Amino acid sequence: MLNAPSKFGPLSYTMNSNVATNKITVTLTPPARNAPSAIKVKLRHPLGNPIQSVTVKGTTYTNYSGDMITLSGLTGQTTIVANY
Repeated sequence: MLNAPSKFGPLSYTMNSNVATNKITVTLTPPARNAPSAIKVKLRHPLGNPIQSVTVKGTTYTNYSGDMITLSGLTGQTTIVANY
């Protein structure tokens, strides 16, 4: 998705699901014009496996529950990796 319009400004993202490595990678460019306080990303594993860990910009991230990751304070392109 490239430059999708939103209430907060354009938003871009790509998703790559790799079942063989139990990993979903998201590259997200959040809106810059009027940045939201939080962005929620819901990632469902194709086989229904639960998220075991998350990294954001290469750092361990713990603000997730079930298949929902809540991101706050994002600026610029951000890589999110969910491990299952």
